[in-house]
Amino acid sequence: MGPGMDSDPRWLSDGRIAWLQANDPLWETAPRRVVIMDPEVGAETPPETHGVTLDAYFYRWEPYLDGFLALAARRGALELVYCTGEKVRWLTDFQHNFWSLAVSGRRVLLQGASQTHPGAIYAVDLAEKTKGHHTPRVVVDPNADWVNRVGLTEPQGFSIRVEGRPIQGWYYLPHGFELGQKVPVVLSIHGGPEWMYGGYFLPEFHILPRFGYAVLIANPTGSLGYGKDFQAAIQGDWVGRPARELMACLDWAVAQDWADPERLAVMGGSYGGHLAAELTTQGDRFQAAALDRMYPELVTFWGTTDEKWFPEWEFGGRPWDPGAAEIYRRNSPWTRVQQVNTPTLVSQGHLDFRCLAAGGQMWFSALQARGVPSRFLRFENEGHGLRDPRNQVFYQHQLLNWFEQYVLDLSDSNGDHHVHD
Repeated sequence: MGPGMDSDPRWLSDGRIAWLQANDPLWETAPRRVVIMDPEVGAETPPETHGVTLDAYFYRWEPYLDGFLALAARRGALELVYCTGEKVRWLTDFQHNFWSLAVSGRRVLLQGASQTHPGAIYAVDLAEKTKGHHTPRVVVDPNADWVNRVGLTEPQGFSIRVEGRPIQGWYYLPHGFELGQKVPVVLSIHGGPEWMYGGYFLPEFHILPRFGYAVLIANPTGSLGYGKDFQAAIQGDWVGRPARELMACLDWAVAQDWADPERLAVMGGSYGGHLAAELTTQGDRFQAAALDRMYPELVTFWGTTDEKWFPEWEFGGRPWDPGAAEIYRRNSPWTRVQQVNTPTLVSQGHLDFRCLAAGGQMWFSALQARGVPSRFLRFENEGHGLRDPRNQVFYQHQLLNWFEQYVLDLSDSNGDHHVHD
């Protein structure tokens, strides 16, 4: 029916049908809207639409009163919003990633997480929303005892302007941090690139501070939640402006006098691994890198990924299309791998059909051939991201070992490194 993907159809109580519609046939995270049509009339009259001015990606929705409720991207979070026609009202506090909702009368139940909450079920009383958005109430929390027992790190937010564009970020300081200390910093880069940090839980953001590291995260150009133009500006420029914005965030942290410029690491997964690899080609600022699910050569990525439309939108067509070949080449860190000197840990899932293990193996092989310290972890039973808790624990140990060896330089007098069990 529309130019992009049509999905999630529902019959409404009045006999009409409603569904989600994207505005671009290739852009998988394009802004959505709700379209309502009377099947007795069909396309003979223009359909009713809601949420066009939302200017956001959303992927869960439910009809409500004369509009709809949805989970939509906003400033690093997936939050509850109510839309009727072109009127938009945000109902929650921009601190969560909610991934499912159920409506019962004036009450909405949400399943989700936050930066300091691994997952819970929340409730929102819509009758209270006349007072503006607020923090949802936790009604079921299976992780409460664990959170109280281990303690988690509360992030602090910041915002800077880079080349005239505001960039939002957060940092997690080490446990026991005192003013005046300079601490090692791990810059973590989110995947996507049309994704975002700010509303979901990642264990390494709490594990690393326990071992003395600060963690720095930010949402560079291309991230969700900052409007269509901000998001679409990533097209054709994966390694230029986003790299400069993230390095500006790192410069900001160093200028705050708590980030040690001599003890820096970079890590990321999927697109985050891709951009982290690129940063190691641009200089020797990082003492270590950890690249997960990365794909350094984008023509090969186009040829092997299970989502062909994804690189075709990002890079202006297929690799042989006029103008596209140079965009693929320019955004491929592989063309600059000879410039890398950073000790690098590479990890891949053998069953990953989004970013095949061959990408990580290419990078690892090049670093080995050049004598750059490197290690390759291949998880035989994993796909695009680690799901098995045993593999997650194993990876966290390897990450700590790698950073301790190359960022903290914790080797004994014989040069041996004592690994985590």
